[in-house]
Amino acid sequence: MIYVLLIFSFVFNLLCMWYIRNLLKNLVSITSNFSSMKYKLDIFKEHLSNLRKLESYSEEPVIKNLFSHIEELMDYLDNFSNEFTLLEEEDFEEEKDDTPRPEG
Repeated sequence: MIYVLLIFSFVFNLLCMWYIRNLLKNLVSITSNFSSMKYKLDIFKEHLSNLRKLESYSEEPVIKNLFSHIEELMDYLDNFSNEFTLLEEEDFEEEKDDTPRPEG
């Protein structure tokens, strides 16, 4: 009976490790995609700010609304990115504190 429970526990642990590994792979992929998206939106924002400098477009209401929406989106992404970065930095600091320091 104990052997059946040990085998079940072993298989269950293997499945859990496989599942966590897949979750971590997905998290890395999402982080990479988010960074790429943010970079592309930053470039887009620069193009729009260059467009804003042109006098022919600066008074257009549609263009003004586009600028305001892009700025709101960028602010939202910056806040999200800052929260995500803070979590990563805290995790890194915790790992750093756990590592043994050489004496000498």
